[in-house]
Amino acid sequence: MSNCLSTLNYSGQLFQYDQCVNTISYEVEQDSVFTEKSLIDLSKTCFEAYKFHLEHISKDILEIGIQEYDLINQELISLILPFDPLKFSFSTTPDPSLHFFIRFSKNISLFVETFLDIEDRHDTYVQILKSSHILFEKNCIFDNAMLEINNILSDEFSDKPKTYYLSKALKQCRPYPQDLLLVKRK
Repeated sequence: MSNCLSTLNYSGQLFQYDQCVNTISYEVEQDSVFTEKSLIDLSKTCFEAYKFHLEHISKDILEIGIQEYDLINQELISLILPFDPLKFSFSTTPDPSLHFFIRFSKNISLFVETFLDIEDRHDTYVQILKSSHILFEKNCIFDNAMLEINNILSDEFSDKPKTYYLSKALKQCRPYPQDLLLVKRK
């Protein structure tokens, strides 16, 4: 066992704290499935463990972080639950932002980062990867991010043909003439 690792008991759950990389992890047995309650409990426990990042900035940032977390946590968990997440993590960072990372089957990963801003409204960055290739990446408000996440995950976990998302705008093609007889021959 590494000198960096220690085990914490919080609310009857055992968490592993790695002080070398400053992370807290919690493992769920492979044959069990996340429930809404287990994800909420895990997320709340992680928030409590990491909120010091926000508190070190200021009490105002901490209060804003708590409010934003309370607004988005349940909504995000409700969105991802039907897609059977395999791994889930939450953290806060001193820049200040809230981070959610979720791994699904089919090598799909979701990263959601909400930057907390006292003066402007908060900005959310979303990245969805499949086998380390970007399926989707965007900065937007949280409500729009939720719609995008739902659309992409629904598409990826559907048996229907896939829609591929392009990150760059394409030049519009000129339409074909309606009547091919009107096309002049050279």
